[in-house]
Amino acid sequence: MRKLIITLAGVIAIYYLTRTKLQTDINEALNNKNVQAFLAMIRRYESAGNYFVLYGGSTFSDTSAHPNVRVPFHNPLKDGEGDNDYSTAAGAYQINRPTWLSIQALAFLPDFSPPSQDEAAVWLLKMRGILQDVIDGNFSTAIKNASTTWASLPFSTAGQNPAKYQDALNTYVYNGGIIA
Repeated sequence: MRKLIITLAGVIAIYYLTRTKLQTDINEALNNKNVQAFLAMIRRYESAGNYFVLYGGSTFSDTSAHPNVRVPFHNPLKDGEGDNDYSTAAGAYQINRPTWLSIQALAFLPDFSPPSQDEAAVWLLKMRGILQDVIDGNFSTAIKNASTTWASLPFSTAGQNPAKYQDALNTYVYNGGIIA
């Protein structure tokens, strides 16, 4: 029994130290000018910068939790006519509910407020292995990889009218981003 308690204490300590290091990395990234510019670029194309918009353009006001509104739409990647899919995407980064729940649990985010959405977007960049490229100003690599997460970005194959690369680059630079 004593060995089990010591093992559990060790696992908890490792988890705490790893979690603390990750949170420190995220907090530092939130203050990085390239990260801020990249987030501004994503917001522009995902939501026109609106932290309170649902997929499709309706809005919400309660940020105590993810709004979890199912908006039907026609998905060109699926068979069928008319509305053949739905999205729960919401906020500045159009984060869907399942993604939000996993990030919220990992990052201990209290709500769906603008600061929590910004932090969630940085966690997504980190989890997708993109964050260091963003910090380093490797815009081309970062945006190619980010386009698998955000449908509005250049190189996305989601079939949702992605932005042009040059427009995204101009937005990034306009918001203070530096190219390596």
